[in-house]
Amino acid sequence: MPPYHQFLDRHHPEGYRKAEIEQLALAVRARENRLLLALPGMGLSNLLRFFVSQPQWSVPGETAVSYINLNALQDDPNALFAEIARQLAEQQVGNGLETTADGYQQLYQLLLAANRQAWWRLVIVIDQADGLLTAVSAPFYRQLKALTDLQKHTCILLAASWRFASHVDPENLLFAGRRLFVKPFSVADFAHALTEEAQRLGTTFSENDYRQLTWLTGRHPGLLRAISTAVVLGGVKVADGETAVVQLLQRDDVTYRCQKMWQELTPRQKQDLQQLQELDEVSEQLCQMGLVVEGKNGRWQLFSPVFKQFVATKKPALLPIKIIEQATRQIGEQTIVVAGKVFKGDTQIPVSPLELRLIACLKQEKRIYSKDEIAAYVYYEEWDNYRDISNNRIENLIRQVRRKLGNDYIRAYWGQGYELMA
Repeated sequence: MPPYHQFLDRHHPEGYRKAEIEQLALAVRARENRLLLALPGMGLSNLLRFFVSQPQWSVPGETAVSYINLNALQDDPNALFAEIARQLAEQQVGNGLETTADGYQQLYQLLLAANRQAWWRLVIVIDQADGLLTAVSAPFYRQLKALTDLQKHTCILLAASWRFASHVDPENLLFAGRRLFVKPFSVADFAHALTEEAQRLGTTFSENDYRQLTWLTGRHPGLLRAISTAVVLGGVKVADGETAVVQLLQRDDVTYRCQKMWQELTPRQKQDLQQLQELDEVSEQLCQMGLVVEGKNGRWQLFSPVFKQFVATKKPALLPIKIIEQATRQIGEQTIVVAGKVFKGDTQIPVSPLELRLIACLKQEKRIYSKDEIAAYVYYEEWDNYRDISNNRIENLIRQVRRKLGNDYIRAYWGQGYELMA
C-alpha cells in the first residue's frame, strides 16, 4: 500500500541528502527509532517529507507510513495518537477503527489487531514536535514505548529542534543512542539547491558566484534562500566579500535566519561561539549542530562569515548563576542563605558571607528588589535593631559582587532597586 501522504516532487536528485536518507532507511529496516535534531533552517521537515516519499526502504503492501506534521495539530498527545490511528485505518491496517474518545486506545487496539500480521511494518513519522515536547513528560514516552512493545515492527522517527536534545525521552526508553543530527548541505546537495534557487529567481550563477555563495552561506539551506534572494533582488554583490557580509546583515530575512539559530543555543554555547578563537577545542554539540568547522589553520571557525558577524554583534552571553546551599536561617517568614557556594556556569566564584546573601536575595525570583528588601536579607542581624542601613553600604556591596560576576549580571533601576540578570 502507498504511503498515506503523497508529497509534491520538488525535483530533488536521486542522491539528495544521501547520508541522512541511508541512515533513516537503515533504522526502518532494523526497526529502530530515531530522534532527528536540527537547528532552524536546516531543512529537517523537507528531509522527512522526501524520505517518506521514497520507495527504496519500504515494501509495497507490507509497509504502512503515518506522517504527522504537529504544526497542524494541537499540542495534545491524544490528538497525535488519534490522527495516527485515523491514517492507519484509512490504509486498512488492522480490523478498522473503533470510535472512542481516547486516541491512544484507538491506536492501541488498531496495532493489537495488526500485530497478527507477521509481515506488517509501521513507520510513524512525527515532524515539528517542538510544541508537543514542551507540553509532555515521562508518561508520554512510556505510551510510545508501549506501542513499540506491542507491535514489534513499529519504528518511530521524531523530529525536533536542538533545544530538546537533553529533554526528549528522559528515561531513555526510545531514543538512547539513536539520534540523527541534520547539518548543512553536502557539496553535491548545495550545488543542486543553488541551481533550484537560480531557477526560482530567474537567473544564473557563475562559478565565482557559486564559490562566494558557498562561503557566505556555509551551505546552510535557510541562509542560502535568504542570501540568494538578497543577491538577485537586493543588489548585494557577493564579490565584495566583507562588504557583502555587512550589507546582508542589514536585511531582515538574513538576520531572522541567524536569530532563529542563536535562540536555540544555551548561554554556555553562545559564550563558546563568542570566544571561539580563544578555544583549543569546542563542545561536541556545536560540531553536531554544524555551527563550527575546522579551518585550514587547524583552528575552529564558524560555518559562515555572515553568522560569525551576527554573533559578533551580540552582547556576551550571561552564564547562569547557581547557589549550592549549605546552611539557611529562618527569620520570620523569610529563609535566608547564610552559607553556600556560588557558581557562574561551571566555575565556582569565591564570595564573602555578605556577597553570598546579596546574590541569594536577588536569586529568589526574577524581579527588581528594593534597597530595603536587600538590606533586610543581607544585613538581617542589624535590621531588627537599626532598620537604617545606608544606601552606600548596599551600593558598595553591589560593586563588589559586580567585580566578581561581571557588570552585566546585576542591573540597577535607579529609584527602584536591583535585578539579577542571569
